Amino acid sequence: MHNISGQQSGATQETLLHRIANRIRQSLELKEILNTMVAEVRDYLGTDRVKVYQFNPDSSGVVIAESIHNNRLPSLFGLHFPADDIPPYARELFLRARQRSVVDVSIAQIGISPLDHPETGEAQEQNDIRYRPLDPCHAEYLTAMGVKSSVIVPIVLEEISTGKKQSSSSNPSAQLWGLLACHHSESRNVTEEELQFIQAVVDQVAVAIAQSMLLNQVRSQAKQEANINRVTELLYTSPTVKSQAALEEAVATFNGSGGRLYLLADEYQPREIYAYGKQPDFISEEQNRVVEENYLWKNFLHSVIESGSDSTGYKPWSVQWMRSVYNLGNCDYKEEIDNHPNLWAIDDLYREPLFRTLAPFFQSTPIRSLLIIPLHYGNHIVGCLTIFRDEVDTEILWAGWHNPDTRQLMARQSFEVWRQEKASQAQVWTEEELKYAQALSERFSTAIKQYRLYQQVQTLNANLEQQVEERTEQLQQKTQQLEFSNLELENFISRQEALAGIVAKIRESLDIEEIFRITTKELSQILDVDRVSVYQFNSDWGGEFVADFECITPKWFDVGNLGVNTVWDDTYLQETQGGRYRKGEFSVVDDVYQQGFSQCHLDIYEQFQIKAFIVVPIFVGKDLWGLLGVYQHQQLRHWKPSEVEFTSQIAAQLGVALQHSTLLAYTRQQTKELKISNTELQRGIETQKAISSIVAKIRSSLDVNIVFSTTTQAVRELLKADRAVIYRFNPDWSGEFIAESVNQNYHSLMKMQWQDNKLRNNVSECSVKNLSSPSSQDSYLMDTKGGSFAKGTVFRVCNDIYDAGFDDCYIKVLEGYRARAYAIIAIYQQEKLWGLLAAFQNDAPREWQDFEVQFLQQISEQMSVALQQSDLHNQVKSQATKLEQTLINLKETQAQLIQTEKMSSLGQLVAGIAHEINNPVNFIHANLAHLSEYTDNILRVLNSYQEYCPEPSDRVQALLEEADIEYIAEDLPKLCSSLSIGTKRIQSIVLSLRSFSRLDEAEMKPVDIHDGIEGTLLILQHRLKTDSSKICINIVKEYGDLPSVECYAGQLNQVFMNLLANAIDELQSMNSASEDDKTRTITIKTQLLENNWVKISIKDDGRGIPTEIIDKLFDPFFTTKAVGQGTGLGLSISYKIIEKHGGKLYCNSTLGEGAEFVIELPSKSALCT
Repeated sequence: MHNISGQQSGATQETLLHRIANRIRQSLELKEILNTMVAEVRDYLGTDRVKVYQFNPDSSGVVIAESIHNNRLPSLFGLHFPADDIPPYARELFLRARQRSVVDVSIAQIGISPLDHPETGEAQEQNDIRYRPLDPCHAEYLTAMGVKSSVIVPIVLEEISTGKKQSSSSNPSAQLWGLLACHHSESRNVTEEELQFIQAVVDQVAVAIAQSMLLNQVRSQAKQEANINRVTELLYTSPTVKSQAALEEAVATFNGSGGRLYLLADEYQPREIYAYGKQPDFISEEQNRVVEENYLWKNFLHSVIESGSDSTGYKPWSVQWMRSVYNLGNCDYKEEIDNHPNLWAIDDLYREPLFRTLAPFFQSTPIRSLLIIPLHYGNHIVGCLTIFRDEVDTEILWAGWHNPDTRQLMARQSFEVWRQEKASQAQVWTEEELKYAQALSERFSTAIKQYRLYQQVQTLNANLEQQVEERTEQLQQKTQQLEFSNLELENFISRQEALAGIVAKIRESLDIEEIFRITTKELSQILDVDRVSVYQFNSDWGGEFVADFECITPKWFDVGNLGVNTVWDDTYLQETQGGRYRKGEFSVVDDVYQQGFSQCHLDIYEQFQIKAFIVVPIFVGKDLWGLLGVYQHQQLRHWKPSEVEFTSQIAAQLGVALQHSTLLAYTRQQTKELKISNTELQRGIETQKAISSIVAKIRSSLDVNIVFSTTTQAVRELLKADRAVIYRFNPDWSGEFIAESVNQNYHSLMKMQWQDNKLRNNVSECSVKNLSSPSSQDSYLMDTKGGSFAKGTVFRVCNDIYDAGFDDCYIKVLEGYRARAYAIIAIYQQEKLWGLLAAFQNDAPREWQDFEVQFLQQISEQMSVALQQSDLHNQVKSQATKLEQTLINLKETQAQLIQTEKMSSLGQLVAGIAHEINNPVNFIHANLAHLSEYTDNILRVLNSYQEYCPEPSDRVQALLEEADIEYIAEDLPKLCSSLSIGTKRIQSIVLSLRSFSRLDEAEMKPVDIHDGIEGTLLILQHRLKTDSSKICINIVKEYGDLPSVECYAGQLNQVFMNLLANAIDELQSMNSASEDDKTRTITIKTQLLENNWVKISIKDDGRGIPTEIIDKLFDPFFTTKAVGQGTGLGLSISYKIIEKHGGKLYCNSTLGEGAEFVIELPSKSALCT
């Protein structure tokens, strides 16, 4: 056999592992890491080839990294191997047990070394190599490859999400990623140390692979985000959505050969189709029907907005529903369908049964795969985005031509490169592409829906513009027909535009005063008049000019406003209730002196220098509201019909504005009343909720303090008061505050009654004063034994203490409470006045509402119920406490008697067993020396026979080979030695059992504490490390120089047993909680204290004990273990044993650092009777 030159030292292995780990940290490229690793490992082991073999999803594999020494073996880099080269059961063992294999073809032997148990998945403590004969097919396979020896170590990744289902294993998240294979062209012996080194390298590489996979996921996600951003930019950066460009970008990001964006027709827009790249045929060119209008395709698109499922459990016309209804069973991409039910990803359209009616329209194209992405916005289908992919030709380089043999009976004869070419293969849609498609669906749907809404607005604007143009054209035609002059036409158009502007301003504003000011100003400027005024009728059809609505040119400011202290009650208008204006007629006066007005009217006109005017009515609906007047001061004026018509139009718009204002005011009033009604309703609901909450608290809690605290909090929050308190009377009718909820800006009365001296002053003649006791006392209530409350007064309300007529001293006391207003309700316990419920307002006076007082009364009644319930509960609780204590004492006594009897019986049993075992063991141990001597003599005789008879007969030779005499000669002395060690071990255990039982030491006598501890440890040795345990417990002993201690040895051993067993239980329970540390420590320390006391400390490095539990540790029946795993008596009995010896037992613990139990005993007898 050939061995590599010199086995590497442990230091060299660690150096190499450290170098590989550094390379992993320095590089993010997996290819570079793997190439470096195989070169380092091959150089270290001195083998001819080291390669990394990666599994594909179909269980085939490919060599992705390789290092070869001097071309001693042919290169396999880049070559693929079929799935049946590694049988499924072998792959399962690679994954389940992380099984390593070592093969030596020359001796037809294979060694197996699993890291984990194949059934349970638990890590095995022994990872030795177990050999068996090599399968001939396996040997021929390696021989054909030129390999005489090999080592295979699986590369298993933990907790890696690949989006694909993995083989079953004890860890469902584990993945068999690949293999590390070491090949040698000659026979080579592989040591366990080398195998462990290779395993360590593989563990490092697994970390690198996991990092690389995560890096690839991040890069893929970043690329996807960039693709989405590019498409989104095309969809949103322009008022006009670039649908064609966005489609082309989307197809490019999918590496597609073509695509289609199909938008459904709606009420405003026709169907839209955008196409890019290769396209399917029309369903019907005569009818212009495209594939998206196929019955099945359309129904699938509408299925995405369905919310419910039918009897199949799926939404109608979804892909799952169609496959279920048509009994098509599962398909290759069922997982993708379940994960993305709103997408239809078809890997091969000719293998999709649901697509058989649509497949003919794709036959003229190389399209083989398509992805249908429905576009929907809310509950509306917008259309769909479809991506096409062509069929492709594939080429795979195989390591030799292979003919799959399911029986695994024939090995491959050659590994020369075999090029396999496949034409017209479909491209599979990946999970990342489907997630990307889902994101694109949201972007396209939102952008197209927004753009269509924008188009609808544009269409409406265009229609409106067209209507305006048509109206303008009609006006122009009428103007031409009436042969108006160009100037008149311009004026008319100007006024219409101004009217439109005024109307727009009226509609923009809801302030009627602002509307009138703007309108009168605009009218004054457009008609070029000196004054525009508004006259409003009152209920008796008199009226006045509204000063705020008037507009006057600066030149005529000195004339004054018509509406300032000017009431014009026209008798005619009053008698006729508006006269002709009521009929909608106008008053147009070019010259006031030529109109035949009475002198009184002329006097008024002259007073305001009015020469001419137009007056038109203002109607609000059908009611005459007032008049709009246009006045000329400087000179007479002939009013044109267009001016009169324009003024009339303005008046009509003012009427509309007034009507809107009236409706708005009415609406606001209704809204205000509704808000008030809702506020009262909400207040009532909140009140009932608060009362219900307090009632529920009373029913659920028997602690009256909790009820009081909850009540004051609820009262203050609901009433939005500054303070709510409950005041309890003492038997002498003094009292104190026992519950309070107060605004954080004020001091607590509960604290002040203890701290503020002012509240303890003896204020005579006042309602409230403090005596020497720290509780507020109301002298009036004391003198009258509850005052009016005791006589049945339900409440007392004060809205402002300064307006209530209180004495100054009482006001000072209330000021000490910071109270400005209060409401007080009596609380009765049955027929007796128990106390008061009070709500205070501190910042300002407050008018207490009836519903607030009623609320306090209802709360007071519930407090009475709570008090009665609390009294009953306290009586029952007192009786129950007494019974419970009696029962505990009885159980404790009974348990101690039983435990004492058990320990006595156990001691007798242990002593008996030790005695019965000791006799046969001593016999066996005594005869082992003779057996060893006889064996040596027989072997010497046998050797002598072989020297003098080197060629025995065939019969003797056959017997020698059958018996394997050389192995017997080598193993028999070792067997005798093992038997001797075993019997000594049994003798030691028997001695410890006898020492622990201490039947011979039932009386108090001096004992060596260390002997008792050692005996107990020997008995518990089997629990320190077992096959099922994942942790190893080390015992650290720090023994001091102790004198003999007078004690009951058996009882003291029982204490040691309880404390050590508890420590072991704690450390082993951490294994079940998946702790990372696999080595734990129990430290036993003894030392001599002053006054000849001894101290024994037993400390573990577990999780520690919370402070609230330490106080209960030594209580009878208290245990933190699960039901059935502890009685809760061990520590209690131990405590009493130590106490009986006049000593102390206590516990020190810090969470996260472990617990320490300390025993302190006097060395001389100080027994407690």
